[in-house]
Amino acid sequence: MLRCSEPGCQFATQHRHHFHYHMKGHTGEKQYTCSKCNYKCLTRSMLVSHEKCHSYVYRYRCSSCKFSAKHAHALTVHIEKWNH
Repeated sequence: MLRCSEPGCQFATQHRHHFHYHMKGHTGEKQYTCSKCNYKCLTRSMLVSHEKCHSYVYRYRCSSCKFSAKHAHALTVHIEKWNH
């Protein structure tokens, strides 16, 4: 198990790459920058997710109503909330 040594941080993981990204968060190292705003992040996947906020594309649609979302998680929350 890999554990963070920063004071007050309880982060622990078995995955080396998760630990690596976590430690970058403590150092402030954020190499990915949004081209449309001043958002910075640790990973390319985080940037891709963020960039959806600048888009007008709503890929995820509820089959039971007119709800649509940019992120799959938002659709999942909607379905669970409304029991669709």
